[in-house]
Amino acid sequence: MPLDTLEVEIEADLDARGELGMGDKIPPGYGEVRYTISIRSPAPRELVAELIATAERHSPYLDIFGRAVALRGIHNVNGEGA
Repeated sequence: MPLDTLEVEIEADLDARGELGMGDKIPPGYGEVRYTISIRSPAPRELVAELIATAERHSPYLDIFGRAVALRGIHNVNGEGA
């Protein structure tokens, strides 16, 4: 599919007080993440929409931000497990 332009803009809401431990109820991460995809293409709009849908289905970034995943931390201090 020919694309004349493809732009992805990402915005996120972050309250830095959470990272700095300033407030018990302020999380250290993002409150919301938004993205805008802008495409210019001579292809029919339906095909471009299908391309976007396919890209979103297979995006590891949308997957990780869109669902909870297991997280495991390993801590080593001076070369030994802590």
